[in-house]
Amino acid sequence: MSAYTHTHHSQSYYNRYKRDPVANAFYQSQVWEHMAARVKAESYNTCAICGHTYDEPGKLITDHIVPLRVDKRKRLDRDNLWCLCQQDHYWKTKLEGQVYQSESLIENLDTAKRWGANECKKWVLEHKRRM
Repeated sequence: MSAYTHTHHSQSYYNRYKRDPVANAFYQSQVWEHMAARVKAESYNTCAICGHTYDEPGKLITDHIVPLRVDKRKRLDRDNLWCLCQQDHYWKTKLEGQVYQSESLIENLDTAKRWGANECKKWVLEHKRRM
């Protein structure tokens, strides 16, 4: 199985069985697909954290700085979107698991104020170096 096929199957499994159905529908929508493509094009296919540029499809992910589950109002806010490589997206997801632990929407929104793009970038770069 090629790396692309493995990644595609893993993503399909996640979308089907683990992701919130409302979020999954959003991520499959044309409006999101157009916005994601726009973010990648505006970033010149360059990861906002490590600065690596990719010319191969599927290597970059349009990511919400403040996660969709924390603030749905920012789902299409261009200022809340950035382009990340798969490795940096992995670390950003780990960060989200640590900082957004509350069941309280208000507490998570307050947390989001402290975790902008610069803070996320610093955290990811620091943790990648440790590995």
